Amino acid sequence: MVVGAVLEDHEGSVWATGNKIPGARLCLFQNDSARCGGDEEFGLRRAGLWSLYEDRRANLWLGGSDGIWHWKPGAPKYFRLVRIPNGFQGMAEADDGALLLGMHGGIRRLVAGKPQLAYPFPGSFQRFEAERILRDREGSLWIGASNLGLVHVHQGRTDVFTRSDGFSGGNIAAILEDREGNIWVGGAGGLDRFRDLAVARFSTNQGLSNEVVTSVLAATDGSIWIGTRDGLNRWNHGPATIYRERSAPTPSGVREVVGAGLPPRGVQTLFQDHRGRIWIATQRGVGYLENDQFTSIGGVPGVNTMSMVEDTQEGMWIANTLQGLYHVSAGGEIERIPWASLNRKDTATGLLADSQRGGVWLQFYQGGVVYYADGQVRASYSAADGLGMGAVGGLRFARDGALWAATEGGLSRIQDGHIATLTSKNGLPCDAVHWTLEDDAQSSWLNTDCGLVRIAKPELDALLRIRNT
Repeated sequence: MVVGAVLEDHEGSVWATGNKIPGARLCLFQNDSARCGGDEEFGLRRAGLWSLYEDRRANLWLGGSDGIWHWKPGAPKYFRLVRIPNGFQGMAEADDGALLLGMHGGIRRLVAGKPQLAYPFPGSFQRFEAERILRDREGSLWIGASNLGLVHVHQGRTDVFTRSDGFSGGNIAAILEDREGNIWVGGAGGLDRFRDLAVARFSTNQGLSNEVVTSVLAATDGSIWIGTRDGLNRWNHGPATIYRERSAPTPSGVREVVGAGLPPRGVQTLFQDHRGRIWIATQRGVGYLENDQFTSIGGVPGVNTMSMVEDTQEGMWIANTLQGLYHVSAGGEIERIPWASLNRKDTATGLLADSQRGGVWLQFYQGGVVYYADGQVRASYSAADGLGMGAVGGLRFARDGALWAATEGGLSRIQDGHIATLTSKNGLPCDAVHWTLEDDAQSSWLNTDCGLVRIAKPELDALLRIRNT
């Protein structure tokens, strides 16, 4: 006899199915006793038992060759559906408690004894059977589709894992979720584990319009905006939305917003203002997206735009490496400030608005920072003043009002006109710092040439005290 499945129900009884010519067998192990039988003992009038499943309401289901049994509670009842070569082996439960069945072309819900398509398989998978199903603790479905690979349905998005993705492949015999949330998949090709990673990869397989990413923005509503060479993408823990001028083939489940003026390609820089509008710099120019409508700002070039910020007067500052610094007032007036008027021969690569005093801080490729407000340079700092040498990679304000500058020559703090710079000589693992940020615990995170560095606030304060003595 070939054992099809083994299950322990909520009462502690163990059930096992098997197939033996001329019919199916069902075994019940309960209170140190065993009972096995087929037609005579259990009334199994149809050949083939392949699977067992108990749902949250303690309904016990048996998967047969051409349908399923509702075994208990109550009198057993058989639902004849369609004959499947290897029988009904995949069963799970939907959010509303409906039974989900793995069948030809996708997952179906059992409604009033009839199957209704719930999750169709993508592409070439539609002609194959779903032989194994697991619903994990997050409500996602893991589906073994014959010997092609594994299908993952999560929050309306469908991902497929095959040998080309590193999956072992082969006929899938079992799918299990352990107590830590890992998903284990066993089959003819080997044993695979799926788990959440600290770093998740988001590519065209998950709906991104293009894998060449030029900018990323975390919006205030928790969504992520991603600029690519082929349009603008928005992702918020579900199907992605793609904004572009002309329609193009998109993955299943991805929403597409198409219209005149939307970026056809070449999204360079993104910024969200206080009204929630998404400002976009493209090869054609600069504008903003609001309620899925794009408004272009004439007179501001988009090519070579490195940074955009909003000041306290609701004006936008835009740094263009070739044309200079642009200011777009809240009323729409545009002012261009050439780099030469700031006494600079190079260009700014980043901007930071000053929320306390107004105006904007600029970081420069050849080193140094400048504070510009009310039409004038109000402050300027360079290596001669103690700032770290080389290109400035990032600026940020700390909660105490200090300005931090990440430079090729170290991490510099500017406060009340005084500069203190940390390097490998006084506490950092290496000199070059590309950007820095502060987390909710006030720890500083540094992207350096020698890796990602985290410095707790007490440790950073101690390093600064040593530096100043």
